[in-house]
Amino acid sequence: MVLNVEILENNGIRFLKLYSEAKKILKKADGKKNYKRIAKELKINEKIVSPILKQAKDLGFAERIKPGIYKKITSNLKYIPNKKREKVVDQDLIKKKMVGKDFSFKKEGHLETKNLQKFKDKSEKMARAYMWLYLTENALRSLIRNVLQKEDNWWEKRVNTAIKENVEESKLKEKYFSPKRDDNLEYTHLGQLKEIIVSRRNWSLFLPYLKEKEIKDFESSFKKVMPSRHAIAHCIPLKEKDYKAVEIRFGDVLDMIK
Repeated sequence: MVLNVEILENNGIRFLKLYSEAKKILKKADGKKNYKRIAKELKINEKIVSPILKQAKDLGFAERIKPGIYKKITSNLKYIPNKKREKVVDQDLIKKKMVGKDFSFKKEGHLETKNLQKFKDKSEKMARAYMWLYLTENALRSLIRNVLQKEDNWWEKRVNTAIKENVEESKLKEKYFSPKRDDNLEYTHLGQLKEIIVSRRNWSLFLPYLKEKEIKDFESSFKKVMPSRHAIAHCIPLKEKDYKAVEIRFGDVLDMIK
């Protein structure tokens, strides 16, 4: 599939948003090293490297040579920015926006700086937790596309009615200025992606692409990760001990995919 320049530029920005070291990972993909070796060389968790390379393929920056091994498309690397643009947080602007709102930490019409710092400290840890959710959901979307898109009208034939109805409701709620979604899967969340895979009509189609062959064990890993998913998706601060659990639980889900 040949992508035009505009799409590649947009995809380049999306790719870099996945992970700050995403481009560094991609540059190591030479068609010979598998993701585990790349992870070891860069000293990055292999559970991060594998989905990053899968996304690189989906976005037009790499080709899959064989399971776990990818080769960068050198001519397209120029469309990936060298650095992710960081937004500078203007604390005074935040205060102006929030003064007068009914927050429990409001004091005499002004926000206490220590509370803003507390949220900022937590936001950095929550951002890493969100990264795991982002990688996992998009890895599952890529898996579903790769398996089901071979069939015409697969969305109607392979997805249950409840999920399709929820997606249609989500579409109706979208504002005119909302980012355009690539397909219906981008309106689904982790639990719905799992339901598509474990459906009786679909499970056998996914088995060749999964390391976990027992459907109960597959569902069990999702059951463990869902509480974290809900907290992260709704911006609910995690407890200190939960941050490590997030990495383990989402990593377990990613490990079930070949």
